Amino acid sequence: MIDTGEIAIQPNILNLAAYTVTAFEETEHDYHIHAMAQTPSDACLHCGHPRLQRFGRREQLVKDLPMHGKRVGIYVDTRRFRCQACRKTFYEVLPDVDGRRLMTNRLVAWIGRQALHRTFASIAEDVGIVEGTVRLIFKDMSPNWNSRSPLTHPRGWVWMKSTSSGPER
Repeated sequence: MIDTGEIAIQPNILNLAAYTVTAFEETEHDYHIHAMAQTPSDACLHCGHPRLQRFGRREQLVKDLPMHGKRVGIYVDTRRFRCQACRKTFYEVLPDVDGRRLMTNRLVAWIGRQALHRTFASIAEDVGIVEGTVRLIFKDMSPNWNSRSPLTHPRGWVWMKSTSSGPER
């Protein structure tokens, strides 16, 4: 709690304004943060109609930046809606979450930056994901990189994609 003299303010440990933290757990290697998006969907994702009916919910695990040397998992209580017009159902779009992965946009950007200086395996271990996901994020953030052209780092380092199928004998 932060006492401002007049009102006591509870800080949001996530530092994501679009979420309200509802619970927090700490283990030896992880932070488990339970949260809800503050603003639910206001129109159908399929037809744009504004009349929505609540149609259930589920908990989604979204990975976030490591904090204090611990992996962070945000358990988001995601609402499901059904459109009154087209009758299709959908889950609310989670703000600040990457559209291709269940991780925050800032984590995706951080992984891309870290991949220039560290091994993919060490990044994966710090975040709690598989190494292949780090590789795919790096590939997505480096669209000019392919098997035939080297990727040059601003400091002059050069990476080449390996073409060997295993160790030489």
